[in-house]
Amino acid sequence: MAELIGMDSSDVAGGRRAVTLTDLVRIPVHRWKPVAAGALLGLLAGIVYLVLPARYEGVAVVAVRAVVTDPFSYPGPGADRVVNMTVENGIATGTEIVAAVSEATGQSTEAARSGLTVELPTGTQVLRFRYVAQDTADAIAGANAAANAYLTVRQALYTKQRDTILKSYDQSIDEITKERDQLRETLSDRSTENVSASTTALLNQLGGLDDQLGDLTDRRATSAAIDVTPGNVTRVAAPPLPSNHDMAPIYAFVAIIAGALAGAVGSFGLEGLDRRVRSGTEASAVSGFPLLADLGGPRFRNDKRRHTADLRYLSLAILGQLGPIPHRRIVLLSTQPGDLPTSVATGLALTLAGQGNTVGWEDHTKDASDARSRLVAGGGESQNGQQRNGTAVARGSFTSSVPVGSGRILLLAPPEPEAATVTVIRASPAEQDDWGIRAARESAAVVVVRRDYTRATDLERLSNTLRLTGVNVLGVVAVGPHD
Repeated sequence: MAELIGMDSSDVAGGRRAVTLTDLVRIPVHRWKPVAAGALLGLLAGIVYLVLPARYEGVAVVAVRAVVTDPFSYPGPGADRVVNMTVENGIATGTEIVAAVSEATGQSTEAARSGLTVELPTGTQVLRFRYVAQDTADAIAGANAAANAYLTVRQALYTKQRDTILKSYDQSIDEITKERDQLRETLSDRSTENVSASTTALLNQLGGLDDQLGDLTDRRATSAAIDVTPGNVTRVAAPPLPSNHDMAPIYAFVAIIAGALAGAVGSFGLEGLDRRVRSGTEASAVSGFPLLADLGGPRFRNDKRRHTADLRYLSLAILGQLGPIPHRRIVLLSTQPGDLPTSVATGLALTLAGQGNTVGWEDHTKDASDARSRLVAGGGESQNGQQRNGTAVARGSFTSSVPVGSGRILLLAPPEPEAATVTVIRASPAEQDDWGIRAARESAAVVVVRRDYTRATDLERLSNTLRLTGVNVLGVVAVGPHD
């Protein structure tokens, strides 16, 4: 059943429409072009992505081992098991590793650097070397070369540190050995029968040098025995390798969905810039006029019955608003071409005539002949005796009056209209011609809005114009987008 009189703009706070779950689906459906364009662009992007050469990824994993080249200088227990992985990452992505990858794959240094990635899993002492290339062999060679080069470079650094420490020990041992030999020569020149205090001091000093020399020798041996291996490869890159084309159907599907979602977001943006009236309630809120009826489109059988009932209620509401005054005139106004469907205008005229009224018909639109044909086809026997029900009007024929039920429709205005005549005037769109507004000043007007097509700004401008010109507006009628 239609939504009848009694709803005005105060029912919607501030005249603003609340976005509903229905709008989340309706707006992208009615603005389907951005959605389709986004889905098409997403599909094209997916196709371009799949057409590009496949890129294979080789992965090699290295478990990093902490190496302490000087165990006698570390601060505390357990410190030898800590590795600064940030430093290791810097070494793993250094120039020497990139050069080794470039040599192994035969690629340029820039290509090798861009294809190599080193990952540091959180909380572990593991380096994961990833190398991406357009060839499986290059991907495998690059990842394994990076892992082995890292171990080689790191071991060389540890070896250099150990050699430096050993060299320091050797220097200290040589100095102490020379000092000890000098003391021995000094003691050998003295008599051993009478040991003086100075001789005793030299002997004690010699014993201390022997102890130092022994301690340094032990430390050097311990340092020389340290394993400087920085770690080992726990996983080598080997076929089969994953590529970026392994999930091609999923990529294409995701690209289409992402493009469609982007288009849907664009459709909401367009809705914000070019808002359309989506319901009869919104039409009443935007215009400030009461809602006379919200007509459903006659697309299915149930909708046809409802549409007929809605027209009957609309005609009763209009007659009730007009009141018993002589020669009542109703001007049907719209904003743009297509907002006032022919079927709705002629359906209202036929319904008014079917309720026993004499209805005058005036059509000032471009499709006036089509409306006349619909009226004649919807009526009964014409005034000249020809049966018109269900048939089209022949070209060149003329009918001045069409009986409908207990009433009739006057297709040609008589010189003196009857006092009880209800004239339905179908005016041209207000955005193209202001004749309808001028005619409505001497009668009453009904604003017709087409859901999902009529612009809210156009409806608001027309409503303000009608108020300023003093037109008696009975209300607003919302029709379906497919009427």
